Amino acid sequence: MDNQIDLIPSRNGELNVQYNGKVLYSRYNPSASVERLAGKTPLKARTIYFIPSPLLGYGILTLMESLPEDSILIAVETDQQLMAISTSYISNIQKKGVCEFFRLDDPVSLYKIYNGLSCSLYRSCCMIPMNGGYQLNREKYDSLFSSLEHYLQNFWQNRMTSVKLGELWMKNLFSNLSRSEGQQLSHFKTDRSVLLAGAGESLEGTIPLIKERRERFFILAVDTAVQTLVRSGIIPDAVVNLEAQFHNLKDFYSLSGKPFRQFADLTAYPPSLRRFKGEQFYFSSRFSSAAIIARLNSAGILAPEIPALGSVGVTALYVATEISDGPIFLTGLDFSYIPGKSHATDSPFHDWARLRESRLNGDTWYGFSCSRPGFKTRGKGDDSFLRTNAILVSYCNQLKDMCRLMDREIYDIAKTGLDLQIPAIDHSRAKQLADANQKHSGHTEQPQLESRPDQMQIHSFIRKERKELDKLIKLWDELSAGRREAESLLPSLHYCDYLFYHFPDTTVLPNTSPSFLVRAITSARSYRRLLDSLLT
Repeated sequence: MDNQIDLIPSRNGELNVQYNGKVLYSRYNPSASVERLAGKTPLKARTIYFIPSPLLGYGILTLMESLPEDSILIAVETDQQLMAISTSYISNIQKKGVCEFFRLDDPVSLYKIYNGLSCSLYRSCCMIPMNGGYQLNREKYDSLFSSLEHYLQNFWQNRMTSVKLGELWMKNLFSNLSRSEGQQLSHFKTDRSVLLAGAGESLEGTIPLIKERRERFFILAVDTAVQTLVRSGIIPDAVVNLEAQFHNLKDFYSLSGKPFRQFADLTAYPPSLRRFKGEQFYFSSRFSSAAIIARLNSAGILAPEIPALGSVGVTALYVATEISDGPIFLTGLDFSYIPGKSHATDSPFHDWARLRESRLNGDTWYGFSCSRPGFKTRGKGDDSFLRTNAILVSYCNQLKDMCRLMDREIYDIAKTGLDLQIPAIDHSRAKQLADANQKHSGHTEQPQLESRPDQMQIHSFIRKERKELDKLIKLWDELSAGRREAESLLPSLHYCDYLFYHFPDTTVLPNTSPSFLVRAITSARSYRRLLDSLLT
């Protein structure tokens, strides 16, 4: 039902917004208190300022006047009716260029906005509520801002990780593009309820439910949960694969010889995609802002992007919302562990611990889990204590934000782990919901076949990239022979910026220092060898 929203004059003649009888600015002087707040707010460099419900824009121009050049304002409205009123008042402010105005109410839309930002320019974020519009949807705005915090945090965590793994991610991307025969994730849909299985201890308690209602659930497993499920006699319907290194190959050993469906990131370890049979559906997490990503998108080659969420469990939830409109049940996403047991029984880590045990080594699993840095916290539903750490808690908070903002039926059916702050239901209720969804929708899984880039198109793209590398290396050889200036390499370096996006240098381009150029050309030679192997 529509709310009653009116623009009314205040005692000093300025316009005010009345929402269901409640005014959202001061009755006496709507702009004065907001302007004072804006004038007293200290603004920091390299910061994203999040303004919930900008309404008539009072105070925003004052913020913009003192805003550092390397910071930005993002004004967000979640109410469609308030958005209609705000648009005409905000349009002039938007022309200034440092304030973006959006209407959204879910993290998927927000992630698309964040992907459009150059996150490398910003180090922190801050929320500035400026009127009563914030209080109308406080929980939603808090969740949206929290998702911004986590997105920025993940960006910088990924940035630090990219120093070690960035080159591997990019090379895996080239390899998987050149040899993939899969489809895009957006082409797959299921009518069944999705049961998302993580590798936490709580997965063990859900095994009986899965067996009893196996046909009612679409079992979506993270890679580390596969072995626990298979040894319990359950073959998952699909596995989410993000790992860029070889470490998760052992996760799939129990499925050797069995075709299974993978939802894989294009940066995943190539042999984990080629050595196992079954349908493959790809997505691309945004791990870099290198120009080649835009070129791949323009060529229609890159799979649809999803946010770089860091955790395979949180990413798997995002995937679940993409492939099904039905209920989603979570288990094994504990984000915590008991001393002596960090994963579910029969998981690959469990096997590793048992293989290392001996009369001299003792209980390896217990010693390892207790030696991990972390702290005690209370689990859900009882007074038991669990162990967790800052990284696991950040992933848990990210999942909470996603669940709060999505208009979806998401249920927690696990009995242990951190509180996910979503409806927790017992197994009998989960059966009822899965049965009801089955009666309503039936049981179908069908790839929605659409046109996709063929190998000739992909190889043509790779040949063009190979040609640019040849050009850059030739320029370097001429520079080394004294026939070129270092600045002549800059256009080619800009084009091939994936060569050095993972470098820890704070200043990348324009950079003609010998140490930078030597490393960039070494990287170019390495990529040229890779592309040569992909074209043969």
